[in-house]
Amino acid sequence: MNCKDILNMTLLKELIQSALFNAGPVVIFIWKNEANWPVESVSKNIERLYGYLPEEYTNGKLQYVNQIHADDRERVFQEILQSSKEKNLNSFEHEPYRYMDKHDVLHWVKENTVIIRDEYGNITHYIGYLTDISQEMHLKEETEIFKERLSLAWEGVNDGVWDWNIEKNIVYFSPRWKGILGYAPDEILDEVETFFAHIHPEDQQRLQTVLENHWKNPSQNSYKEEIRLLCKDGTYKWVLTRGSVILNDKGLPHRMLGSHTDISEQVANRIKLEARKTDLKHIF
Repeated sequence: MNCKDILNMTLLKELIQSALFNAGPVVIFIWKNEANWPVESVSKNIERLYGYLPEEYTNGKLQYVNQIHADDRERVFQEILQSSKEKNLNSFEHEPYRYMDKHDVLHWVKENTVIIRDEYGNITHYIGYLTDISQEMHLKEETEIFKERLSLAWEGVNDGVWDWNIEKNIVYFSPRWKGILGYAPDEILDEVETFFAHIHPEDQQRLQTVLENHWKNPSQNSYKEEIRLLCKDGTYKWVLTRGSVILNDKGLPHRMLGSHTDISEQVANRIKLEARKTDLKHIF
């Protein structure tokens, strides 16, 4: 860097440490273009917004890369490397990624990065503008959940829809879900225990195994099973229960969406058919 560049960098550091940025929502980082991108300077509002003291970064105690969620880290690296190869590029924007604050809370952030080069075109620094977009991302997630629920609801008029927030232990049963079992919407509670209490004793362990396997590896293990549920009149109905789990940032079950289809008639016909096959074997 020449004298002019050094002066400009000094002025920039003074600017981001000023009161102008302390009350703002955008955190500014200045990273050196070295291994693991050490932080040379960071605006003071990092403490208010994410709990870290600026000196924890600037003295090398913390490395920014370690605060990026492990599942996003490689992608962030590749975005930096790819953008840095373009000689005429002066700035770029990362795809949203997750950043861990001082209290181990993950925040979705959007980062706009400016590339600083010396007089020979070599990259010396990266300046990042970090904006928290967690609310926007959560709203997007809720919208997707609503779309899935709506899609399931319209799969067939005979399907009952359920939506289980596993972390909060809150469940939603659609009126049709309750109607399959003979209940009016206000006659049965929207509680997780309601569902499990109505499962036939002989089907409970089997369903539990299917559920656990799906949670362990949602992409490989489907949640789809035929079970018997207790109806209001004391009889049991066969239903096809199916759904999919949504994992949280730690890879743990967060939410599950699904549907119930009354298959009592199909199962009854299947049983009759098997009985006829058995009778024919005895005859011949």
